[in-house]
Amino acid sequence: MADSLKIKSTTPASEPTPKEETPVNDKIKEDWNKYLNWLEQKKVRGKPDLDKGGVGNAYFNQYIKENPDTSLSTNVIPEIRKEYLALRNTGLENIRTGKINYSQGPIESYMRNITLNELSKDPNYVGQHLTQTYFPGYELTEKETGKVISKKATYNKEENAAKSVQ
Repeated sequence: MADSLKIKSTTPASEPTPKEETPVNDKIKEDWNKYLNWLEQKKVRGKPDLDKGGVGNAYFNQYIKENPDTSLSTNVIPEIRKEYLALRNTGLENIRTGKINYSQGPIESYMRNITLNELSKDPNYVGQHLTQTYFPGYELTEKETGKVISKKATYNKEENAAKSVQ
């Protein structure tokens, strides 16, 4: 698969030594989406400003501090990247085989932010590229009101990959 990417190994910027990676489970995906929603409320999700002077990692650490029950940590970032790559690669395969339609540009543009993140100097940095895509299939609600922000998807995994396009 020519467009498939392999995960690039780096150390999270805020940790001097590698730690054991944590497999991404549904709780981590849901918490990641909550983090992205938090960034959205601050109007910085997916913005280039996150890549300036450690701002992205500072926001990530602030979120963890404000939400002590979150399952997020710098240890899960490499695994989140692997999950995004798997979504992208599944989507690309489904586009190629005609299982899903993609009409938002050339096939190379499918989940391009994931490609750009993997090509960056430090793919484990929580910056603009990594914070653009929600994991499909997880309901988000406002903490204070319980208002549903996005509905849990009911379609299958292959369609989830297609629906996650930004």
